[in-house]
Amino acid sequence: MSTTYHVLAAGDFSQNWSDSGLIAANDDWNGVASIVGYRGDDLTTATGVDPRTLLGADPLQVLDVNANQTNPSTYTAGGLAEFELADPTVALNGSGTADAPYLVLFLDTTARSAVTLSFNLRDLDASTDNAVQQVAVQYRLGEAGSWTDLPSAYVADATAGPSLATLVTPVSVVLPTAAEDQAQVQVRIITTNAAGNDEWVGIDDILVTSTGVPVETLSIAAGADNAEGDAGTTDFTFTVTRANGAGEAGASWTVIAPGGAGQASADDFAGPLGGTVAFAEGETEKTITIAVAGDTEAEADEGFTVVLSDPTGGAVLGTASAAGTIRNDDIAVTRISEVQGAGDTSTMVGRTVTIEAIVVGDFQTGDGDATRNLRGFFLQEEDADADGNAATSEGIFVFENALLADVAIGDKVLVTGTVSEYFGLTQLNAQSVTVLGSGHELPTAAVIELPAADVTLNQNGAWQPDLEAFEGMRVTIPQTLTISEQFNLDRSNEIRLVAGDRETSFTQDNDPSVEGYAQHLQELGARTIVYDDGQNAQNLPIANLDGFGPTYDATTAPRIGDQVTDLSGVLDYQWAGFSSSGSTWRIRSTVDGENSFDSVTERPETPPDVGGTLQVASFNVLNFFPTLNSNPGDDSTNSDPSDNTALGLDSRGANSAAEYERQFEKLLTTLSAIDAEVIGLIELENDFLEGAPGNAIETIVNGLNALEGAEVWSWVNPDTRFLGGDAIAVGMIYRNDAVRLAEGTTVATLDDSDLAGLGLQHLIDDSTVGGVFNGLNTSRVPLAATFEHLDSGETFTVAVNHFKSKSGTGTGADADALDGQGNWTQQREFAATALAEWLDTDPTGSGDEDVLIIGDLNAYAREDAIGILEDAGYVNLEQPGDHSYVFDGQTGSLDHVLASGSLLDRVTGAEPWSINADEADALDYNTDFGRDPAIFDGGTPYRTSDHDPLLVGLDLRPAEAIEFALAAGRLDSTALLYRNTAVVGVQDSADLDDSTGADLGRFLQTDGDVTVLRVELENGRTVGGFFGAQARLDWQEPGVATLRDAGILGVDGVTVTDFVGSALTVKDFATVDLTLTRSQDLSLRLQDARQATIVTGAGDDTIRIDGDTGLAWRPSRYEVDAGAGDDRIVLDLDDCWSWVGSLARTTLSGGAGEDTIHGARSADTIDGGAGADDLSGHGGRDVFVLRAGEIDGDVIRDFDTARHAHADRDLLLFEGFAPGAVLANAGGDLWTIGGETFELSGVLSLRASDYAFA
Repeated sequence: MSTTYHVLAAGDFSQNWSDSGLIAANDDWNGVASIVGYRGDDLTTATGVDPRTLLGADPLQVLDVNANQTNPSTYTAGGLAEFELADPTVALNGSGTADAPYLVLFLDTTARSAVTLSFNLRDLDASTDNAVQQVAVQYRLGEAGSWTDLPSAYVADATAGPSLATLVTPVSVVLPTAAEDQAQVQVRIITTNAAGNDEWVGIDDILVTSTGVPVETLSIAAGADNAEGDAGTTDFTFTVTRANGAGEAGASWTVIAPGGAGQASADDFAGPLGGTVAFAEGETEKTITIAVAGDTEAEADEGFTVVLSDPTGGAVLGTASAAGTIRNDDIAVTRISEVQGAGDTSTMVGRTVTIEAIVVGDFQTGDGDATRNLRGFFLQEEDADADGNAATSEGIFVFENALLADVAIGDKVLVTGTVSEYFGLTQLNAQSVTVLGSGHELPTAAVIELPAADVTLNQNGAWQPDLEAFEGMRVTIPQTLTISEQFNLDRSNEIRLVAGDRETSFTQDNDPSVEGYAQHLQELGARTIVYDDGQNAQNLPIANLDGFGPTYDATTAPRIGDQVTDLSGVLDYQWAGFSSSGSTWRIRSTVDGENSFDSVTERPETPPDVGGTLQVASFNVLNFFPTLNSNPGDDSTNSDPSDNTALGLDSRGANSAAEYERQFEKLLTTLSAIDAEVIGLIELENDFLEGAPGNAIETIVNGLNALEGAEVWSWVNPDTRFLGGDAIAVGMIYRNDAVRLAEGTTVATLDDSDLAGLGLQHLIDDSTVGGVFNGLNTSRVPLAATFEHLDSGETFTVAVNHFKSKSGTGTGADADALDGQGNWTQQREFAATALAEWLDTDPTGSGDEDVLIIGDLNAYAREDAIGILEDAGYVNLEQPGDHSYVFDGQTGSLDHVLASGSLLDRVTGAEPWSINADEADALDYNTDFGRDPAIFDGGTPYRTSDHDPLLVGLDLRPAEAIEFALAAGRLDSTALLYRNTAVVGVQDSADLDDSTGADLGRFLQTDGDVTVLRVELENGRTVGGFFGAQARLDWQEPGVATLRDAGILGVDGVTVTDFVGSALTVKDFATVDLTLTRSQDLSLRLQDARQATIVTGAGDDTIRIDGDTGLAWRPSRYEVDAGAGDDRIVLDLDDCWSWVGSLARTTLSGGAGEDTIHGARSADTIDGGAGADDLSGHGGRDVFVLRAGEIDGDVIRDFDTARHAHADRDLLLFEGFAPGAVLANAGGDLWTIGGETFELSGVLSLRASDYAFA
């Protein structure tokens, strides 16, 4: 306690409490010279007692002070309190415990007189309390005994109120002469517990003065304040001075170091903590040196006090104590895991900390690396310093406003800075950076598994994996990740990746559902991560993104669907460099070559083969406008009419002539390559006036005709300049050599003016925007036309559409219901309803029920708008897994082709051409975002648009038809007679005139004006002395026909180049060549043919061949080539026998695919080709051709090794194997050769004569 008596002879005594550090802890007066406070417990037990009457000694002497208080109006404890106000003070307040709190001043008045005490009483309590707070002053001599009251110092009430704290009462009193020239005088300032709620009374501006003869005084100067040092000792020096003396004198000194918060202890010193100071005659100054021990432990500053006592030589003590402060010079290193904590944000925001860790990502700006500039670097704790808590990250981003020190990966650095949160990223704003060493082993990369167990919302409100525990760390994802989106690649070099397979838009495969859609988004978010380059800037080279360089062009650019395994880098939480990008988790490569992408989705060079005799395509061409959008800044306001279309609306197309030329070139490339006869186009500039500069569809047709030849293409003219009131419209083009607009039909359009006539006025009445096809936020006007296929004469109608998109904000029934369908669902439903009703009226006047609905319906396959069309009898031709569009990292089909039921059986295939949706828009025609123009390649179709074109094949050949030519004789001057066997006489006839002999006749069951049951073809010319070739065709029933030689039997030949039907008999021709261009299930009977060749197409065919040598018993040879596809060939040659055995020899080839080939009781040569084939020879000596690279998985069912005659045995003929290839049994009936395995059913061993090599 600071009970040292102040020597007034050495100077006046004062205390105004301005140093708030004097009282650092409750009940601790050590820092206050010559003043101590007591609570005054039980000095009285009543309230409102006059303190002048309390003169007895305090037997309890309970030390009291409540340190570091700030609000006397709300602090209600009794006793003494230190208030750290703008004008600090120490105050008294009575209570039930603090019956009479008081302050004691310790004074030495030796050789002093007129000792005067003055101070201010301050009312500190501004609450509603208004107690009578009495204050008295008393004194006594020595350290015990009763007190004597000083009546003139009494204040009856030192407070005012209620709710006032402005009263200041000055007090001044001269101590009696009894208190003069005394070594120990104690002065007490006391109050009592008031009758009510006490008020705090400050005892401030204390001053004690005196007069008298100067005496010899020893005083210690203000204390020492030094850093402790890291080792050894540091001297703290205190100066003691003597005044008014010349002889010998001295005093003892002691270091007071009690320990505790902010206080030094004995362990902090390396020398004695006490001693004496001696003045020789004439000396006026001496020093006390105290040794403080150095260390490297980071700790708070610590204080101690040096106190003088026991003066000698007649001297007295003046200032008898001085404070010393040991300053901490050691840096406290905070672990990164402490900074990060287990929550989303740090609990240490705003605090200055020092961390020491390893650089795992160098993204400093201005350090010479131009590709990784984030104005900072990533640090991660060494493995030994990790806290082992899976919820806390060991990494952090250090932000440098300016380059403080050039760091490199593997450096160990010491960083001091302030903890902050930047758009969700916990970072350290560096104040100093010190490199401690380089080449350190990198901390272990954290392994991230997706999908994450939990999800959070990113800055844009989308779900993301909860990766907070890995923030700022070196990470790797060992799984295979798939590119799901590249929308921002050209702008900010970022892509999105998803663990596992690509995600499909919810309503592509699911019915709309609020719960299901919400779960879908969370599941997608849990397995999605952004991969970004090393900068938060726009318009930088795409090759900066590691794995997309060193060059990036149209042929090597990764596609959506391509994959990366073991993606590695640092995990950042940032935005992409432009305001709308939003912060989310991003992995950034730390070194070039760290990540590479595998091409998984092959870039298709040609459109898919959808079969058929005619193809129809649907293609959203992404705003093709001949009118330039020269001021894109007014796209939302249309404030600049200079780039308006003829309709008065802002252009949506290319921004410059250069962009337009690029767009047009690529569009023509793609349309020409699609190779469809009818193409529906979506997002054309809405202008159909012939010759108008804004007529987009005419511009396209002119371009195609310039590219492919004059008059190849035409466009469907709707006979009106504008289709509806939108800036974009739909259109159709077609090839003149394949189709024409059907005679007697009209081109039809559907707008709101037609709905009342269809009984659909309620759609307009119920629409949230007052329209279905006209007005803002409506669907585009549909266009329908009926075409005639020139080859077959068949007609069909195509209706091209563009329904209202999902963008924008609908209201009411068009608001986003969060079920996966997006905005404007009702608008699309109304458009679908109107479309179906309209088409049901045959708007083109075709009289034909065959209809294709095509276009961008802006609805995925399971959405309500599509369901309406399906309920109307249309069939969506989309195949499971197909997609034509990518949005928000999800695949789906907004574009559709739906066929009427009557047309369905003639659909041969439907498929998108995947040239756009899976490509980065960096490949398209645009030149914005500083794109390198060299990336563009107008000679390829890739990224012509954001939608893939759809193709559908139609087989419009008339049913049950045969097409054939005779191999002998020419057909010029040949009479073609149509006969009906039910009616006598010729019903119709025609002449074939072709001197080349290349005529082909195509004969249907319905031809000319009658139903044809028989066709007779007669050539009146002679060839080699015989009559010319003659033939007769009989249709027994639909699909069943007989073609026979009507001339000299066994001489002529016939070539059948097409047959549509289920059964065909060919009789009496010496040679037969049959070609089937389409997949068929056909029974073929060949009678009296010496040689027959049957070739099928690439599809999956089933061919059953029944051979008959007839009475002539002539040897016959059959060759069958089934081509690609999974084919089935079955031979029945039982009628090709004579008394000497089989007269047939066959060669059966399956081609590529998994084929099943059954030979006959003949000498068969069977070649299954590539694929796992099932082969049977049956009777006869069969040769099985087994070719290298094509026999793995083959099964030979009846290989015969039992015949005794060598010439009768079956033979395995191996082709293409390297010399020395060994045939070996692999167990049971499995055999291996050249690394391939095949099965010989039931054959466990072979003779050398059972196989041969060719």
